[in-house]
Amino acid sequence: MDSLADVVTAFSANDDDDDTERLFALPLPTWTERDDHDPDTVTIARAKPGHRAHKIIRADRTSDYDAGRIFTYRTVQVPDMDALWSLLQQQLHERHEFLLPYARPLVEKGRRLKARQADGAEPTLKQKPSRILALDIDKVALPEGWSFSAEPERAARWIAAEYLPSPLNETDVIVQATSSAGLPGKDGLARVRVFCMLDRPLADYQLKAWAESACVQCDASIWTATQPIYTSNPVFDGVPDPLNERLWRFRPGASAAMLAVPDVKAPTHEPDDWDGELMHEAELEATLTALPNDRTDWNSWNSVGMATYAASGGRGYGLNSWETWSARNPDHGASGTCEARWRHYRRSPPTATGPGALVMRVRRALGNMEWEPNGYELLVQRGEAPPLAQAPDGSWMPDRSWVRGEDGRWCPPQAVGVMREPADAAKVRECGPGDEIASAGSVAPARRSPPPPRQWLHGTDLLIGHVSVLVAPGSYGKSALAVAMALSLATKPMLGSKVYGSNRKVLFLSQDDDSDEMCRRTIAAEVHHNAAFGDRLVMFGMDDIARLHPDGLRFNRDQGSRKEVDASGMARLDWLIQQHKPDLVVMDPLLGFCPAGVNDNGCMTAVMGKLQEMASRLRVAMLVLHHERKGARDDTDAEAAMGAASIINKARVGLRLVRMTPAECQTYGVLPWDAWRHVSINDAKVNLAPAGARRWVRLEGVPINNGTPNYPEGDTVQTVQPWEPVATGHEFDLSTLRAVVARIASGTRDEQGAAAPFSPATARKGGRLFAKPIADVLRPGWGGRNMGEHQESSMAAAAVARAAVRGWIVERSTRAKKPQGGTRPVKGLYAAWHATPWAGEPPPGAFVVSANTD
Repeated sequence: MDSLADVVTAFSANDDDDDTERLFALPLPTWTERDDHDPDTVTIARAKPGHRAHKIIRADRTSDYDAGRIFTYRTVQVPDMDALWSLLQQQLHERHEFLLPYARPLVEKGRRLKARQADGAEPTLKQKPSRILALDIDKVALPEGWSFSAEPERAARWIAAEYLPSPLNETDVIVQATSSAGLPGKDGLARVRVFCMLDRPLADYQLKAWAESACVQCDASIWTATQPIYTSNPVFDGVPDPLNERLWRFRPGASAAMLAVPDVKAPTHEPDDWDGELMHEAELEATLTALPNDRTDWNSWNSVGMATYAASGGRGYGLNSWETWSARNPDHGASGTCEARWRHYRRSPPTATGPGALVMRVRRALGNMEWEPNGYELLVQRGEAPPLAQAPDGSWMPDRSWVRGEDGRWCPPQAVGVMREPADAAKVRECGPGDEIASAGSVAPARRSPPPPRQWLHGTDLLIGHVSVLVAPGSYGKSALAVAMALSLATKPMLGSKVYGSNRKVLFLSQDDDSDEMCRRTIAAEVHHNAAFGDRLVMFGMDDIARLHPDGLRFNRDQGSRKEVDASGMARLDWLIQQHKPDLVVMDPLLGFCPAGVNDNGCMTAVMGKLQEMASRLRVAMLVLHHERKGARDDTDAEAAMGAASIINKARVGLRLVRMTPAECQTYGVLPWDAWRHVSINDAKVNLAPAGARRWVRLEGVPINNGTPNYPEGDTVQTVQPWEPVATGHEFDLSTLRAVVARIASGTRDEQGAAAPFSPATARKGGRLFAKPIADVLRPGWGGRNMGEHQESSMAAAAVARAAVRGWIVERSTRAKKPQGGTRPVKGLYAAWHATPWAGEPPPGAFVVSANTD
């Protein structure tokens, strides 16, 4: 194609805007389309109709780019600055296109922008050198008193002449304002892209090495093959454009720039070879440990953060590593914002970056393009793995002579009392360099006993020397579950998990309940499970803690603009544990012990580390109860915990309570209004044992018989009991469900013989139960098989649950007379006949709700 008209005809036929006349009004460009991919070419990607490569700016919000996922690619030749100037003028009005100057397209049409496909499919783009230099300069403060919107050309000229380093401040450059330049709140910042021609093509790793050596504050990701450069003007909807123009050229005719690039070797493989899988925690830590942090600009800090997020898949260990790296240089201008930025990445995940970007940063910083992160060496240094030893075949394997000590760290056998027989030292000393000394080699290590087993207390939930975290929203029963666990340790197993040892002592610290409320909780558990703590429980309610010390038990505190561990509060906890010598310490909830909040990842890393150190040194298990963040999904993801990711990451065991879903109600025959009572315990993170199957508990209200004349009925307090789900695996046809609903509508008789609705209770004993009558309804479909009482009850409950989920059976509460006078609330099951497929037929019984009361 030789003319702009040909380009418009070919690529604007399906446009959903009407820019054709404006395009023809522009001067014809000097570039022509080419089939080859030399360094003077630029790749242009075009989105499908209905997508756009520009922002829409409104008074109340900005709609980001929406280029979609499928693009067509073409290349154009840009041999000099005149051609580049013409191309950028053209692209100002191309609403569906963006530039990829450092990419060579491998297909004409491709899904997504991929330099390497993780699934092995063919990539769509390949990295290439280019003679075009593009710089993304963002958040650079203009001189005091300047306004980008008032004098945009002056600000652009200042960037070109004063801000850019030599030789860019003397060459022919093009400056383009980005979509957000000049907007309210951003008017004092330069938000621009700079383009110029180089005297020779340079690769991305050379440009990044130049930028670091010249201390150029820009976003280096712009030089990757898959990074779009959006050049289309934004669309302003209902608000004026603050800029009268957005593209300027300064010093036309000046020579191309000759950059002083450090002597760096080309990478032995593309950094994309690292992408496609996540970095191991130790690999990531080793990479960031090797990466210098001497830059003070925000862009560099943010680029490392984006790459770290992508390298870790957004997991908590990535945030921990980035926090640690950032703390080495507090002058990057973003102190204390790592976690906030991490949340931004979660909403808008980084692209075109990842493990490869981090590895390449280290390689360029070290001047060693062969460098690879050695995560295993880091594990050895921390005692989490044995060192490598050379096997007879020349390969390197973990040294099997090393053993785990009591603290779980790997150490040489001598450190745990296992002795090697020494070599003949005298004979070795007689040997000179190169002499044969094989006959003086050391004897193989003596046979040794395995280290003692881990000291579990309650199943794989609680472990002596370690911290466990239990996460749940409010009202899910985490405090009641913790009391029941404590009672199991003090008396007998009662939650289905094995208890190791007996008569264990528990220290329970609550910042949610006072001592009276804690006493009610423990009595409810004792009454329900027919057990007693005796002297094996020490409780501190929030009132007891306040009397303990004016500052209470604080794990952190505000210290000016930062948050830190409260050493005095930790010392008081240490003293309490040494005074009472418990096997388990329960802290409920974590937020109550952290008045400075739980969002600062660095502070919470230190808090959890101190608790872990205390648990290990004092040989106790710790159970920390913690709230769930708002909007968390109902799954086993322990990162749904409120606040810093390190709370879960630094714990050895992570548990999450999840309420029963409607689908599970149908599977297990639980009435939908009883779903809140059924909670599963999920092993969201278990570092020292395999994750187990989901366990269930049911929340029960227990009268504790503490009535008074003013409150004769006393309190009913929540506790938990184990609950074993039984999946019926049976589906019920409409005719069967109709019979079930009809039987519910006909009701039963109460203790006095009067007509009454069925009780919604699913217990096996008591009055007005529906299990046997509904089983009689279902029995004709069993073909004469004897199901047994338990299976019959489960089938009956499943059938009622199926109808209830559809809204055909509902629970209602009425008032019934008491023999001694007065009334009491009575719950019953009623048929919502009007909501069934048989609503046109007469109601089959008296216990039916009408449409206006449903």
